Amino acid sequence: MFEELQMTQEEMISALDTAGGMLMVKALRDPEIMKARELVEKVSIALGEVEEIKYVNYNDLENEDEE
Repeated sequence: MFEELQMTQEEMISALDTAGGMLMVKALRDPEIMKARELVEKVSIALGEVEEIKYVNYNDLENEDEE
């Protein structure tokens, strides 16, 4: 379930930038979408400035819950 969520920092930034670009055209007509695009952009920039991100093995967390 969580395998698709495991991304490198560069992959996260790229995905956010892609999503922001996809929202750009719609954002020109809708102020709420513009706000969402701006938020995506802020998160992308913040991720780019993070020196270290702790990766969690979500599968191990699921197994702990079952015990």
